[in-house]
Amino acid sequence: MRIPDPPIDPARIAEFTRLGYWTETTSNEALERLAREGPDKLAIVDGRVGLGYGAYYRRAERLAAHLVELGLGPDDVVAIQLPNWSEFPVAINAAMLAGIPFCQFHADFRAREVEFILRFTKASALILPRQFRRFDYLDMLGRLRPNLPHLREVLVVGDDVPGEYFDLRRFLDAPGGPPLDPELLRRRRPKGNDLARTAFTSGTTGDPKAVLHLHNTTNCAARFVNEGHRIGPDSVLLAFLPVGLNWGLLNVLQAIFAGCTLVLQEVFDAALALALIERERVTHFCCAPAHLVSMLNVPDLDRYDLSSLQMMTTGGASCPIEVIREVRARVPVAHDAG
Repeated sequence: MRIPDPPIDPARIAEFTRLGYWTETTSNEALERLAREGPDKLAIVDGRVGLGYGAYYRRAERLAAHLVELGLGPDDVVAIQLPNWSEFPVAINAAMLAGIPFCQFHADFRAREVEFILRFTKASALILPRQFRRFDYLDMLGRLRPNLPHLREVLVVGDDVPGEYFDLRRFLDAPGGPPLDPELLRRRRPKGNDLARTAFTSGTTGDPKAVLHLHNTTNCAARFVNEGHRIGPDSVLLAFLPVGLNWGLLNVLQAIFAGCTLVLQEVFDAALALALIERERVTHFCCAPAHLVSMLNVPDLDRYDLSSLQMMTTGGASCPIEVIREVRARVPVAHDAG
């Protein structure tokens, strides 16, 4: 997929660059620095693994090299349909390290939305689960494949991956040496105003709508939110919003720019979220008002130690003032934002 030329008004690029909002660098440089300076610092926690920044970067670098070996480049698109698993941050960072635009979309999307997205982007590669929430993604893909002439490569995450597919989890979990020619990857790295991704809406009112994003248009938002919400190296972000949608993706990038820990919950469960806050000493999370209501309705809410929380951010719908008052009374935090 080629971005239109020019991608945006050159005067606006110059102004945002002058103000320091946009830079020549991307999250690639931030992740590499974190891996070099603090390789053992906990970067990602999900229900299966905990990865330090060194392991996180090595996995992304190895996958980036694999994508390059497959012949993928800046005119291709890597489509990523994964839940809140550690393989998602690795996959998006691998695409960015290799200079390949990506599109991420909700793990709950089914045949209609998936076919629309893959045809719209002309995706050359797809990363998807073997199964998630008792849904067979390969069965869906088998039915769609005849209508997807551009799709060349399929990488599958999960257990019991059939032999004809690339087993991405096994590849990432296996000990591996340095990737093919690190300098090759370095030469492939994008700049701030290169195309990073195609963002899709939730598709609740029709076909998902697509927006092209440069690295800068996404990364400046992550940096702004970190500054406004006081997210830094000692923060711990809990992400139960789907990473396949834009707010969840932003959480992943925020953690990189802050150099902090990201805790991924694959499916929201209020009691489990409270337990994760207590166990991982979570400082920040984002949610919809319905998530707050679910937490308030946990029968033994008061038994959880939530003293690590510094900020909760809610959005996506209007939050009733009664809910806000009850949250403030029962879940006191250092700061909060509506």
